[in-house]
Amino acid sequence: MREIQTVTHARLEPRIAGCPGLFRPRAARRQGQYEVQDALDVRYALGDVELRVLAPHRPRPADLMMLAAILALAGPGRLVPGQASAGLIEALECEPSSAAAGSVLVRTTCSRLLKECGRKDGGKSRSAMIESLIRLAALTAIVTREKQRVSMHLLSFSSDEESGEISLALSPRLSVALVGRHVRLELAEMRAIGEHARVLYVRLCSWIDPGRERRIGIDVLCEYLWPQRALRGWETRDRRRLVRRAMRELAGAGWRVKSDTRGVQYTIRRPAGGDGETPTILGETPTRESAISL
Repeated sequence: MREIQTVTHARLEPRIAGCPGLFRPRAARRQGQYEVQDALDVRYALGDVELRVLAPHRPRPADLMMLAAILALAGPGRLVPGQASAGLIEALECEPSSAAAGSVLVRTTCSRLLKECGRKDGGKSRSAMIESLIRLAALTAIVTREKQRVSMHLLSFSSDEESGEISLALSPRLSVALVGRHVRLELAEMRAIGEHARVLYVRLCSWIDPGRERRIGIDVLCEYLWPQRALRGWETRDRRRLVRRAMRELAGAGWRVKSDTRGVQYTIRRPAGGDGETPTILGETPTRESAISL
């Protein structure tokens, strides 16, 4: 099996990049745990399209890194159209016509996938990788526009523990971004930051053009990480503390981050880069009104 020499970035579908609450980091003052109630049901409306994502277990920031690595290995220019096995395509649970037109197969190895995630190969890492793939494969996206509705899993996979080979089928919801409008994610930047910064990074990439800057308040950033309103004063303080740490990590990854004297308003400049692509900007900051967490 021929492996790809180098990948530098991933192309993520804009509405998935902008969906608040999809990848939830650990809660404030609970650094050793994730939410007890971790089932997922979130909705995000953008224009005349609503995206609803459901899963029995809420994906984690590590799964976001895994998804970025998979998309980076998928393309562009590295697509394998029309070669996905029938079983993987069927597992996407979408219409056969749309699956044939838009699904993409990624063939790689456990060691290569872990490498792109910035992790060393080994027993624990492989087990964590499979658990991450299981959570991602359980994500069901329902896209609604006017009276039309389409449902599909975001991806499906098969793995061979003995050979270490992995095959993944990406749904049209993901693969359309490989050749069309997309949010560009730099793998090196994602590897350099922690889980809270990683979730914010994806949202900011969908909102700020490369080489440009925008302003945003700390409480808006908190709302993206935790869409539910803080009920206690200590929760607000801890959320702000974690966001400030995430902003320092983002600055360490090459972004220019400046705060006002109170530390509640940020001016953020994204590094110039890319390869002449047309950026996809959602044009709005995340708010409680645009995120419905059920």
